[in-house]
Amino acid sequence: MKVQLIQPSTGDYRSNSRSGCYPPLGLVSMATYVREHCPSVEVEILDGEFLSDKEIISRLDTDLVGLNTNTVTYPQALLIAEAAKERGSKVTMGGVYASAIPDLILEKRSNLIDSLVVGYGEKPLVDMINGKFEKLVINNQPAFNSMPYPDRSFIDLEKYVSKFRESHPTWNFRGTHMFTNVGCKWREKTNGGCIFCSRSGPVTSMKQPELIWKEVRELVEVYGIDYIVDFSDSILQDIEWLKALVKAKPEDLNPRWHVFGRIDEINLDVLKLLKQLNCNHIFVGIESGDPKIFGETQKGGGSPEASLRMAKLMSEFCIEITPSYVLGLPGETEESLRNTYEHAELLKDITGFEEMFCCQLIPFPGSIAYNLLKKNVAFNSDILDINDLKKRWAKNYCTASLQTIEKYIDKLLNLAKYKITIKKSSQSNLLPKVLQSCTKKQNIFQGILQNKQNVTCI
Repeated sequence: MKVQLIQPSTGDYRSNSRSGCYPPLGLVSMATYVREHCPSVEVEILDGEFLSDKEIISRLDTDLVGLNTNTVTYPQALLIAEAAKERGSKVTMGGVYASAIPDLILEKRSNLIDSLVVGYGEKPLVDMINGKFEKLVINNQPAFNSMPYPDRSFIDLEKYVSKFRESHPTWNFRGTHMFTNVGCKWREKTNGGCIFCSRSGPVTSMKQPELIWKEVRELVEVYGIDYIVDFSDSILQDIEWLKALVKAKPEDLNPRWHVFGRIDEINLDVLKLLKQLNCNHIFVGIESGDPKIFGETQKGGGSPEASLRMAKLMSEFCIEITPSYVLGLPGETEESLRNTYEHAELLKDITGFEEMFCCQLIPFPGSIAYNLLKKNVAFNSDILDINDLKKRWAKNYCTASLQTIEKYIDKLLNLAKYKITIKKSSQSNLLPKVLQSCTKKQNIFQGILQNKQNVTCI
């Protein structure tokens, strides 16, 4: 038996400094789990960061196809699912998008999807290999500490490392990513978390420090990695666990760390711990430079003023920052946008940051913002166009126009050498219209992919 696990392409969303830098670790984890429990099964991972959807479709030759989805990749996932069904494969779908609106997806695409997984896919995939297919599987409990860590031999890690170095030439590191924990305690506490967040699951789990260092040792000694980017929501959300992680650090391992954290989590004691970890970079959600608008993030502790104090403290510890700004929060005005830009300029003066994330608030499924927008907009399709979501959100919740918000996004991003955003270069609306009829039993995908126009759409 053969299984192909696929991350569809992001289409026109490929201009970020992070594009192609990080392998699909969720799929690698699933492949590792399958090999442990079903060693006779062949597993192949196909990544749309390096393969076009046409190339992925041409390589389909398997009994079971597993598709990872987010809002950007979902339309491409449908094309691949259609092709897989034409070839007689079973199709399972998971990821943050499928987990956010499973009922709607199954209503619209029941003929394409044999099983949709909400949450973690390792155990459900093994069940499918053993012949157990359920239309909807809910598996929200992480099993971090009872599973092997992701085996990077399933992918060519060197491709990603080379792309990382190419995209961040001044950093001069061999970087890759891992997860030390999953979930967000703030999301658990508030039953939703930040207004724009759709990422975290309902359960927080911190990986055992000994397992983390075992994984780090392989990355360092086998793959020559000297820069670890921890993609967890926050490495700082459990200070006692962080102390245990630092205490368990082997004396002969000292890669640099790049982590995520909240404004209210960063203080003198935390920075001392991070220096022992050899952390030299923190991605911090600043969100807005306007005090009133910052309050609309539902982020809890922190403020624009506090973020500047935090940044100064980080600089004293020689820890760099990647600030993250989200424009178009509820009540956003042109004045609040100017305040945010001025805040970013001050932050630049304090830290000299090289990398920045900035985009408009997008009400992704699973977020509080999406649920708010649903009160004013009826979503009857499982295909959501990001540009449409932006327009509808700005119209309903912002005083500043969409054009003004986009102008300030560009201004902020121009402050950074390395830019991370969610922005589409092509404005074609062809693909969503075609995909609405994708459930018809006809082989339409080949014609779409062979079209000479750049038609990837969200």
